[in-house]
Amino acid sequence: DLQFPHHDNELIQLETWARNKEMIGYFMHSGHLKIAGDVMSKSKKNFRTVREILSIFTANQVRMLFCMVPYNASLDYSISMMDAAVAKDKKITSFLANCHQIIHADELSRPLENLRYDASEEVLAAQSMEFLSNVDAAFRNDINIVSVMNHIISLIDSCKAYIFACQTREKQINTFLLSSVRDKIVHILSIMGFSYAEYESPKAENALQVAKVVCNFRKGIRDLLVTSTADTTDIDVKVLKKALLRLCDELRDEHLPPTGFAIEDVDKESYIKQINVEEWRIQRQRELDLAEAKRLQQEKVQQEKLEKQRLEREKALIPAEKMFLENAEFSAFDERGIPTHLTEVGPDGHPLIIPKSRYKKLVKEWEAQKKLNEKYAN
Repeated sequence: DLQFPHHDNELIQLETWARNKEMIGYFMHSGHLKIAGDVMSKSKKNFRTVREILSIFTANQVRMLFCMVPYNASLDYSISMMDAAVAKDKKITSFLANCHQIIHADELSRPLENLRYDASEEVLAAQSMEFLSNVDAAFRNDINIVSVMNHIISLIDSCKAYIFACQTREKQINTFLLSSVRDKIVHILSIMGFSYAEYESPKAENALQVAKVVCNFRKGIRDLLVTSTADTTDIDVKVLKKALLRLCDELRDEHLPPTGFAIEDVDKESYIKQINVEEWRIQRQRELDLAEAKRLQQEKVQQEKLEKQRLEREKALIPAEKMFLENAEFSAFDERGIPTHLTEVGPDGHPLIIPKSRYKKLVKEWEAQKKLNEKYAN
């Protein structure tokens, strides 16, 4: 292929095999895949397999990485890039889960009282229509997936702002509008190959009710403990509070998510949301790995600090007044033990006087040693 144009080579092989004179009209070139700034390849032994990456990140998170760079530009795989992709994926999954919680809660409590849009809902409805138009234009513009993803995130931000405004004003959220906007977002994501778990599974409704009971039970315990009177000083009560709060956190972080549900604390409220268990397992393992790496790093820093202190203590055992006396380079010292003359003899047969610049450095060394002596005097 290096000696013969490979596009022509490919065309000749295909057209000869198919006995057709014209098979290909266009070639699409994708960018190089890099790692740490270098092209990823087997020959350089710096490649990562899909299976290896999917053991650390979910398929949606990896696809999100691809959507952060134009298809025809080089992609430099790195942990920092993956962190950004994970953050975007988490934002989308959290939004979809919150939408389901809001819509489902309203279905159980009360029907929508007013179908007519107010000003904020008219704005959101217009933004959702503009979203489809912008996405269509981005796809037609050389499949600009980066722009499409930016439009998705922007519309999610608009929905979150609408939800927050309704909750602040204690106004009922228009679940029909919210559901419509959510469906548009999920539709575009599916076109791009993303597969987000459905949050409307009828089989999960009974389990959802159980999860809500657990969520409310946990919130009741937390409220009871957090709002305890400030004058409670009994040590047993403090230990109990700490233990119960730890149990609440374990329920939220470890025990409930494997069932397909998760508790999210927002301000003073707690909400239940459905999650993809497999994605949660991968994300949880990554969080545990990062926490372990942080612990090891802190342990290393602590060990280095202790070693530095040990060396300082050993050095501090030598009095500043005696630190230079056994050095054969010097022959005379002042009353503090700082060298004034070298052992080397000059033309006149007398020891050479230490130069002023060297003498200043020796004084600084002496003063530093004196500080160590005083620091560890006891």
